[in-house]
Amino acid sequence: TVVLGPATNIAYLRDILAQPAFVAGQTSTSFLAEHMPDWRPPAEASEDEWIAAAVYEALGKAADNGRQAATGEATVYNPWEAARGWRNVL
Repeated sequence: TVVLGPATNIAYLRDILAQPAFVAGQTSTSFLAEHMPDWRPPAEASEDEWIAAAVYEALGKAADNGRQAATGEATVYNPWEAARGWRNVL
């Protein structure tokens, strides 16, 4: 998974979730100090990884543009349509 934009703590959260003690529910306020005292964030993405991400994104946009040209319809993401079946019941 790649999240572009602001810095996130996704790697930290994944590493916490991967801890067997966390999965077993053996947590306390000292969990991080006990189980992950030397945790460091992963290395930054290399230039090749950034290029691969850019190419992947560009190919996706090109596919969307080709679909639009073939059908004559825009395929704009609409979160309201994506959430079909969701109902708020008050």
